[in-house]
Amino acid sequence: MRPPGLCPDPFCHRDDFWPPDADVNLVTGDTTWTMPDVSDHATPSPSPMPTPSPTPSVPEVESSVDRGEGATCCKGNDIQVCTDVTCPTYVYLYKVLEGQPPVLFASGTTAGSECHWFSVGEPEGVHTLRVEAVEGGDVVGSDETWFIASSCAY
Repeated sequence: MRPPGLCPDPFCHRDDFWPPDADVNLVTGDTTWTMPDVSDHATPSPSPMPTPSPTPSVPEVESSVDRGEGATCCKGNDIQVCTDVTCPTYVYLYKVLEGQPPVLFASGTTAGSECHWFSVGEPEGVHTLRVEAVEGGDVVGSDETWFIASSCAY
């Protein structure tokens, strides 16, 4: 324990500021420091640095329609199509109708969630929406959702 009055600063009156290996002459206030003998101690090995978790290089891709997969949507109404990609990548969003080539209706670089509004069009029946994540010209992730287009006579 340190003698009182040697440190006027209130912050140095904490016990952790007074090293336990100090010898203090209580008459003069002189301090002598004793260094521990470490000659017989082995040098500790540094602990290995933690390996950072890598950023996923293959994106996970999800797609959805605001009314739910398989919902019936009236032609002419607007629907919201959302994509969710886990890491930055270029994506293509296609509408696929049975027996026809895919029709590209949105593309761009994205990371995270993005939504687009579209009008439900012809023909009546199942409309499949496919999102593809592309890197270096290769499809590295994809997902599909679908809805049914109907005339919805009111």
